[in-house]
Amino acid sequence: GILFDFDWDDGRMNAENCRHQPWGFTGEMVLRLIRRLPGRGYIIVTDNYYTSLPLARELLLRGHRLLGTIRAARGVPGLVKLPSKRPTRVCPKGTVRSSRTADNQIYIFSWMDNGPVYLLDTVYGMGWAVVRRREGRQMREYDVPKGFSAYNMHMGGVDRYDQIRTGFYGLEMHGRCTKWTVRAYEALFNMALANAFAVFR
Repeated sequence: GILFDFDWDDGRMNAENCRHQPWGFTGEMVLRLIRRLPGRGYIIVTDNYYTSLPLARELLLRGHRLLGTIRAARGVPGLVKLPSKRPTRVCPKGTVRSSRTADNQIYIFSWMDNGPVYLLDTVYGMGWAVVRRREGRQMREYDVPKGFSAYNMHMGGVDRYDQIRTGFYGLEMHGRCTKWTVRAYEALFNMALANAFAVFR
């Protein structure tokens, strides 16, 4: 729950500037944010806005692993794509499909939850876990690739941090001043405050 690095969105980095990179603008944002991490061997968790196959390859070359949901249009093989947007008789809830690269380093999974979910995983591979879902008054268990369980555990770290930073105890956006320098100061102060609270906990 500690903020390690951040980037001001000043507009200098955009899709046009990153068109020569195979991982694009969103992948470049991830690579910029991890550039100061000491050492190697981190697991980077991203949502489907950032996750792509070229980014996964680049992170592996840099000694890091990637775990994240991925959009179907960003390199999900056709045999992994689920045929419907809701559970059906042919594709019931709990259906799992998978594919992997020839070097066994990158796995892509699909899982039918309330809708199709696609996951790119360079961490856990074919390990399995159990997730529980409430259906009516009952809890049902489903066997899923371990990456799904780990992703559910670690996703939303930025959202939880922002809840602390801008929540009831934060100073940000409580006044009427719209001057950007004041807003920037409030944001930086709140970042320090939220980090201190995370260390205290």
